[in-house]
Amino acid sequence: MVEDCDAKRRGSYAEQAHIRGDRDRRKVVSMPRDLDHLRSYAVAHFGIDPSTARFHHRGADELTHNQHVGKLDHHDVVVVHGKKLQKKPFPSTSTAKASYVEHAIAPRTPPRRKSPPAARAPFTATTTSKSTYVEHAVTAHKPPRQKPPPPPSRPLNAVTTYNQDFVKKDPVPQPPRFSPPPRSHSAAPFTERSTYADSFVKKEVQPAQPSRSKTHAPRKPVPFQGSSTYASHYTEKRASLPRPVARTPRSVSAPFIGTSTYAGAYVAHEIPLRSSSRQPREPQAPRPFQGSTETRD
Repeated sequence: MVEDCDAKRRGSYAEQAHIRGDRDRRKVVSMPRDLDHLRSYAVAHFGIDPSTARFHHRGADELTHNQHVGKLDHHDVVVVHGKKLQKKPFPSTSTAKASYVEHAIAPRTPPRRKSPPAARAPFTATTTSKSTYVEHAVTAHKPPRQKPPPPPSRPLNAVTTYNQDFVKKDPVPQPPRFSPPPRSHSAAPFTERSTYADSFVKKEVQPAQPSRSKTHAPRKPVPFQGSSTYASHYTEKRASLPRPVARTPRSVSAPFIGTSTYAGAYVAHEIPLRSSSRQPREPQAPRPFQGSTETRD
């Protein structure tokens, strides 16, 4: 805790305390790290100049070094006193402020108040429509007639032929539905037999034997000796081959001796041979193949 010592002096401190603070102005802060941290609390909470701030642990021992802050414990009281911080104007400047040319500003004259408007004269002009207008008496409209209230309703005392011929009968009470009585005994087991059960012949069931994989010897292929009606009715005929077509020798074409403007104006340049960057490989004698496979092993 940090408190100022400008007002009342109350509270419990150390026995050798020589300075006490104001309990009403106490501030609960987190544990300070060093002396500068305590000065920042004095400036933030009490407005004390950090260069004149002095701190007393429990009103007795003065804190003057950072090592003294390590003696503080939680909920300890630290009394701070010093001069109030006086704020000074910041003497800042800038290139815009340094090169600014101040001009005299003439005060503006206040605007003149408008005089109140004169009273308006009544409009006394006339028009041809007003001079030739014939005024007629307007008859007042009569108010609409109010509907008379409906007469009070009377009970219907009429009689109909259906009402006269109706014969009223007393309703006949219906008998209660039949409900089976609850069973008080357990059902007897079924012991009857049928003709199917009497003539049934029970046979012993043989358990199925597990199938064994049969190993057959490889069969030798046998030539097909079958015959069909198509083969028996087939009549073999000798096929006549077509005669080969005699090819005439192609005449030797004459060389092309024409020319063009492109061929006449073309200048042939010598093409230099490119030097190969790859070195020629020396021929190697073939070696026997010494590979192996799983099938061969």
